[in-house]
Amino acid sequence: MREAVAIMQRFSRVISTAVVLETREENGHLHMIFKTPEGQPDPSYESMDAFLACAVNMGSWTFDVPAELYVGVCVRRPEPRDKTPYERFLRCAVTFNSDETSLIFNGKILDYPLLTANPELARVNGEVLSGYLARMQAADIIDRVRSEICELLPYGEPNQERVAAALNMSVRNMRRKLSEKGHSYKQLLDSIRHEQACRLLKQSDPSLGEIAWQLGFHDTSSFNRAFRRWEGTTPARYRQTAVM
Repeated sequence: MREAVAIMQRFSRVISTAVVLETREENGHLHMIFKTPEGQPDPSYESMDAFLACAVNMGSWTFDVPAELYVGVCVRRPEPRDKTPYERFLRCAVTFNSDETSLIFNGKILDYPLLTANPELARVNGEVLSGYLARMQAADIIDRVRSEICELLPYGEPNQERVAAALNMSVRNMRRKLSEKGHSYKQLLDSIRHEQACRLLKQSDPSLGEIAWQLGFHDTSSFNRAFRRWEGTTPARYRQTAVM
């Protein structure tokens, strides 16, 4: 099981971008600690409850971990009036108001045999996950922000708070990462609107009002002013020239 735990820690970012897994061996116990990556907001209590429940059940069903190896669960949420449902479902003592979110096992679990082990399948999956993790880590913050802006534009002007939340990071951290790349959120939003406006105006179907709506503008007047700034002409005149 020790190797399986090491693999889970290595690839925890593939499972979730909201938390990362760290492990600690202490006083004969194995602590599996779920931490929020630096600069990201903490997940909700309910999300972590569900995450821990899935982790416990995966251990029981997939790895066939005996109940006696579960020592406890630590959660950061306040203690409820009745903690019995938590302890009944998680099958161990639950510590509330903790400084960390973690699962605690008897250290013997590290020597427990993994009954479903398949070395060849583990090797192949490891290669696939390594490549996926490398692509995730190399993902450019600019591409991620642009993608979220494009997703949110039809629902109105996407503010920085919504985009940062979608990326599981704080607005401050997002601004810092964009600045490191020589960009700002306002510049990206403006350039995306410019690009999409020119593309949509080259089509004869959408009206100017529909285009303004798709780009998250409050009205066509706001769209017209922005387009004049971009192209030095009105959207209607640009369309006449583009579709000729």
